[in-house]
Amino acid sequence: MTNSPQQPAPGWYPDPAGQAYERFWDGVAWSQATRDAPVTPVGPGNRYPGEPMGTSVPQPPYGSMQLTRLGQSGYHFASFGRRVLGSIVDSLILESAVVAIVAGFWGYFGPKLVLLTDPDSLSGLGAEPALAAAGDYFTALMVISLISLALSSAYRVILLKTWSATLGQRVFGLKVVRLGAEQVEPLDWKTAVLRGAVGSVLYGLIGFFAALPVLFSENKQTLHEMLAKAVTLDTRRTL
Repeated sequence: MTNSPQQPAPGWYPDPAGQAYERFWDGVAWSQATRDAPVTPVGPGNRYPGEPMGTSVPQPPYGSMQLTRLGQSGYHFASFGRRVLGSIVDSLILESAVVAIVAGFWGYFGPKLVLLTDPDSLSGLGAEPALAAAGDYFTALMVISLISLALSSAYRVILLKTWSATLGQRVFGLKVVRLGAEQVEPLDWKTAVLRGAVGSVLYGLIGFFAALPVLFSENKQTLHEMLAKAVTLDTRRTL
């Protein structure tokens, strides 16, 4: 009678896929949960799950798991399309808020935006009045840009900290979580700020290019998600 080797206890082990992560072993099979590998190397007493006794070469049970990274915390990573749809909803909300603010302070913005409403208004002015009007125009645009950035940052940071999702993300069932988290749980302030405020700045500086890494990165992350060590999950698609 042959006794099957005892499996290691549940816990975090080096990812058998060869990535720079640890993967959670539930005592029977590999899960989809991953996390960053610790700086301290794994001690000699910790074998890979499925490694035969007496051997130094890891032999993970390849048939028990799919090595491609589909997601974590029990859900698939959010697709690029759903992210875009959520961003469109958020953009409409934020732009409506900015328009409402500008309209509410039209007594200040109106005279300065005369170039936008009446481009020919400078034709009858002298050089100095024309330069002053142009300066007022660009000052108003700068103020509106700063209002938009501040509003976008506050909107994203507060909602990410509260719900782990913006309103647009909630509409499409998306959640932002820490990279490697075993469960969908609330974000800490640091992650919310890096994902929300830094993301708003990056979108303001380089626009759509901040989201392009989603198409080819292993964890489908944007640039600001890489900085925040966060990922976006589609909670309507379980693993």
